[in-house]
Amino acid sequence: MDNTIYDICIKDSCLIIYIKTWDQKIRQIIFSNYYAFKEKNSIGREIGDILIQTNSILLEELKEDIVNGDGTIDEIAEVKSTIFYDSWNEIILLEVLGENIEFV
Repeated sequence: MDNTIYDICIKDSCLIIYIKTWDQKIRQIIFSNYYAFKEKNSIGREIGDILIQTNSILLEELKEDIVNGDGTIDEIAEVKSTIFYDSWNEIILLEVLGENIEFV
């Protein structure tokens, strides 16, 4: 609670989510080898929960794109969906598909 999404940045093959904590420190969540993200006006919004899972609608769309492009599901076997929820009404603010997550 009391943490907000401060900024979102893409560098090389990384997606970086900057989080402003309750004590005004800026922390980073770095998704290396990210495949996709879906954002809904999340900058400045308070984060309620973060859920990491192995299935989601966005992940299913990625799997379909890979298979339709003559790829295999094995190519994205390590990809997980990380969902950031709004703290007040539990709507999805941001979803990121990536293989590795680092908190800095």
